[in-house]
Amino acid sequence: MKFSRNLQIVAAVLWIVTSLSLATWWLIFSLDQLNRITEILGDPEAKVARQHRMLIQEGTFLFLLLIAGGMGLLYYIFLERKRSTRLKRFFAAFTHDLKTSISSLRLRAESLEAKTANDPNTNKDARRLIQDTVRLELQLENSLLFSRPGAHKLFLQKVDLENIIESLKIQWPEIEFEVKGSAKVNVDRRALEIIMKNFVQNSVRHAQVNKVFIEISEDAGKVVIEFYDRGKGFEGNLELLGEQLWDSEKSEGSGIGLFLARDLALQMGGGLQFDSEPGGRGFVSKLSLGQKGGS
Repeated sequence: MKFSRNLQIVAAVLWIVTSLSLATWWLIFSLDQLNRITEILGDPEAKVARQHRMLIQEGTFLFLLLIAGGMGLLYYIFLERKRSTRLKRFFAAFTHDLKTSISSLRLRAESLEAKTANDPNTNKDARRLIQDTVRLELQLENSLLFSRPGAHKLFLQKVDLENIIESLKIQWPEIEFEVKGSAKVNVDRRALEIIMKNFVQNSVRHAQVNKVFIEISEDAGKVVIEFYDRGKGFEGNLELLGEQLWDSEKSEGSGIGLFLARDLALQMGGGLQFDSEPGGRGFVSKLSLGQKGGS
């Protein structure tokens, strides 16, 4: 982003310099041609003087116009940079405060769930509140990433997939995870967590399951993670899944989660494919990730 802003300033300065250079060349060339015509035709001196003054006046006006336009362009760029900086600071503070509030709300909901273990109705409401806070936190993270593409710089490091799955179990204690295989892979940990969170949330929200399956394998030097839920599958065009702001009358949501999952997978040198097997594995997400990590 900083490189892009600097490029705007450089482009504006180059435009000003180029325009003024061309205007200077035009004025010098015009005056030279006027002198040549005067020598050939022998025009009266007064007429030549008027044309000379006209070229000087028009050239000066052109110079002032170009300078005013260039300064206005630079002012607009600096104004946008200042506005962008203010927005970044606002969103940073807003995100921090909101995440803190959501975390506090979830802790209180978990405390309420523990206290109402003997009251089925209240305990059910507390569990639903926890689920809603998890979904709200994921939606917030998805929306921030979607609204600021490229803002999250990927940092590839060796990550144990087992640790990622354990963090999912903590966030979705009501979901049973059946895992086959294990691996370490060079990825951005936060990006992989967001991808896996969207997989789980997608199964919980659309398939309404209480158990998900994760199979980890290797193929052509890449780590492949197959995530499925044995749910009802997907009724629609699988090729549209992962498209930006995809929407369907048969499905809730805007598809931002799967779009971000695919985009993050591509940024990490991997890929993401979807399949549907109603009556079998249900909705399947096949994630391939770069080079596997060492031991």
